[in-house]
Amino acid sequence: MATSSRALRCSLCGKNHAKADKPAREACAVASIEAYRAKVATLKAQLVESTTFQKVMDYFFENFGTDPTFLGMGEPVRNDRVGLALSEVAGQLLGRPAAIITAQLVSLPEHRMTHGLLTLHNGIGVVFFFDDLEKGLLALSDVNDRDSTIYVRFLVHDLTGRNDDNLH
Repeated sequence: MATSSRALRCSLCGKNHAKADKPAREACAVASIEAYRAKVATLKAQLVESTTFQKVMDYFFENFGTDPTFLGMGEPVRNDRVGLALSEVAGQLLGRPAAIITAQLVSLPEHRMTHGLLTLHNGIGVVFFFDDLEKGLLALSDVNDRDSTIYVRFLVHDLTGRNDDNLH
């Protein structure tokens, strides 16, 4: 019985690998994982060091937000710590209480990262957050003013035994 050497399109790199070429497919998977780790490290560094938050969010979108493989990774999660912080931050930015109507957050435990979309009464937002840094970035747009997007880096402290004044 002959083995098939038909090429398969790799979901990680988009290249064609021969079906029988398992080492090439495994090498591609390892290279892809390493590439994500490097990009996440760069994103973390930018989050900590940059004062131009739009550029940090642009990096997120260019390297993660448009990548179908990345968008398919992780598990939906409810993160109350991040939700509380985002409500507080959005309220401060908008100058009024801002309850989050929906939050579609995805957790990537390997990277200690949560990212996703939120909707508020008059706004929409994109967020990413790193558990190990207890920091994140929120891009918030007012649906009534599509030319205006506010970017804010935020901190979330461990809320156990603390009051809401520790949210920044």
